[in-house]
Amino acid sequence: MKKVILVGASPLKETSFLKERKDDVFYVACDGGYQNFLKEHQEPDLFVGDFDTLSETVISHPKEMIRLSTIKDDTDTMFAIKHCLSCGYDTFYLYGCLGGKIEHTLANIQTLKYLSNHHAKGYLIDIENNQVIFLLHNEEITFNESSGMISVFALDEEVKGVNEINLKYELSKATLTNGFPLGVSNELIKGKKAKIKIEEGHLLIVAPLDSISL
Repeated sequence: MKKVILVGASPLKETSFLKERKDDVFYVACDGGYQNFLKEHQEPDLFVGDFDTLSETVISHPKEMIRLSTIKDDTDTMFAIKHCLSCGYDTFYLYGCLGGKIEHTLANIQTLKYLSNHHAKGYLIDIENNQVIFLLHNEEITFNESSGMISVFALDEEVKGVNEINLKYELSKATLTNGFPLGVSNELIKGKKAKIKIEEGHLLIVAPLDSISL
């Protein structure tokens, strides 16, 4: 895996993950996300932005900077992801990309599907609320033996062969659609290894951050 930690412009209370820099991770700040690096007296490997949520005067010394026009098709986050994909990165941990403007949250959920379509994996991480959002595509995942709420949503018109095992409410070879929220508010059972498996489609999962290994 070639890993990226990308920080968006939504406010973050918890930024210590930027202090504990890892040599095998490429760090990216998208526009206002740069402020989170400043909190920890760190600089990103790459800054990408059009300065619509950040004053250019606060920029110090990122290792690389890509200045964008405000008139463009890509969000700053999407541009950064496309750039990193072109450099061979395949695993993306996205912080500061939830909350704030609802349209940006929805855009970042769609970005997870873009990553999946380009043979990469993305995780939208919310440390404060102990949540992670990610996609399964024709695959399965086994969760840690923890408790907490978990929800699943079809991102395609239909997601077929959905199996939910060792959850409070189980499914067997079900078909979920993007027009009915059948998979909302299920529960992981402490001490049981839950599993979700799908045969065809993109399934969005909202789960406790500590329920999976990243």
